[in-house]
Amino acid sequence: MATADLGVSSAVSKNPGCEKSSSETLSESSTSESLKTSKQFHGRLKFDTVFCPPEVDSPFDTANWVTRSAAIKGENGDVLFEQDNCEVPDTWSQLATNVICSKYFYGEVGTDQREYSVRQLVHRVA
Repeated sequence: MATADLGVSSAVSKNPGCEKSSSETLSESSTSESLKTSKQFHGRLKFDTVFCPPEVDSPFDTANWVTRSAAIKGENGDVLFEQDNCEVPDTWSQLATNVICSKYFYGEVGTDQREYSVRQLVHRVA
């Protein structure tokens, strides 16, 4: 009977009191063989859908998106940060939009490399 070498066989052979009975070995091998036939690795991981409905192509399609401007002003009214055309979920507050755009979007403001959407941010960090 062939068994997988997981480093246990040598420990069992050195410790005579640790031998398994033939029925224990038989039940373990039949269980492992049935698991091998029912679950085979096909080169990629598969995750069950839990929070996203299966009929949706992308999790981003479950939210409504709006385009807003983000601005942070100082105590005297001076503009400290400003970015137009920021795409955020419509359930987010203006404060949440200001924070995410000013603190977490990557790139220099006013350049093409600057992130403008929460979708881009999620793709980058996920």
